[in-house]
Amino acid sequence: RIYSPLVSSRHFGLGHGIGRSGDVMEAQPKAVGSSALLRLCLRLVLDAVRRGAGLTGLVKSKSKQNKKQLKNDGSDHSGDVTNNNNNNGNGPASYGTLLPVCTGMSMALVLSGLRDRANQLDKLGNQHDASTNNDDNNNNNNNESSTTPERNIVLWSRIDQKSCYKAILSAGLTCIVLPTTTHPTTDEVSTDLNALQVALDKYSHRILAVITTTSCFCPRVPDEVDRVAKLIQGWNSQHCHNGNSDEDNNNNTNTTTNKRRAGIAHVINHAYGLQCAQTNKLLNRACTIGRVDAIICSTDKNFLVPVGGALILSPNDQV
Repeated sequence: RIYSPLVSSRHFGLGHGIGRSGDVMEAQPKAVGSSALLRLCLRLVLDAVRRGAGLTGLVKSKSKQNKKQLKNDGSDHSGDVTNNNNNNGNGPASYGTLLPVCTGMSMALVLSGLRDRANQLDKLGNQHDASTNNDDNNNNNNNESSTTPERNIVLWSRIDQKSCYKAILSAGLTCIVLPTTTHPTTDEVSTDLNALQVALDKYSHRILAVITTTSCFCPRVPDEVDRVAKLIQGWNSQHCHNGNSDEDNNNNTNTTTNKRRAGIAHVINHAYGLQCAQTNKLLNRACTIGRVDAIICSTDKNFLVPVGGALILSPNDQV
């Protein structure tokens, strides 16, 4: 029920928002129209980013992935496919969610969701390690080394724009700003991979996520998100692999105490990058060779609609 005819006309008679009980994608019985529009809009947007922007979607097998990857960026990454366990070989546009908030607030919500997920996975890992230690050494029960510290740090590859920085603080997290580096022969400013490696080793399991950016202003150029994704994937495989390999199950030495963890997530700020084919190819490659958890895109910048919406993409259905 809407009192003002002007407001009712402005919103086409839709008087209820989307979502239900804190789940933005849950169908709302009191708002069938809004719920149906949300589902329809999400399907149309995903189709647009797959066919229009060239982002790959679900891939059911490695052979299909190689073929589709070759089609999208013209290069063969078949040797890199096996490096990625987190994305199950899926492309960046495999799954999506629409949020009725701006890009910065969406970043804060994504970080909060990743923190809850990481806490759950780390808790299960701690319980597993504690059980293993108890079985292996009942006389020396010391589980302190197997307890993962709170993940409250976000590594952010610097861009001189405050929105992302404020989003990290709004989520109640600590932001560590990574320096950038200048290209030796041009004035381009981009990712400092050495600084990222140092920060990963320094803050280790306290890191919740690394945030990179593809939408920047000159002389800043897009982060090397593919190389960052591969670096994070390698670090996680070495320190926090969340798999169930025979080695993890059979080797109960102290070197595997921290192998069942959430790992460090990778969030890409792709605010208005859907319009750029070159950066979209980088996203396809990043999901192929490394870890990508979430990609945040602005609706107003990419689809020319009023400010106040964001599209969250992910190759991982659990995210």
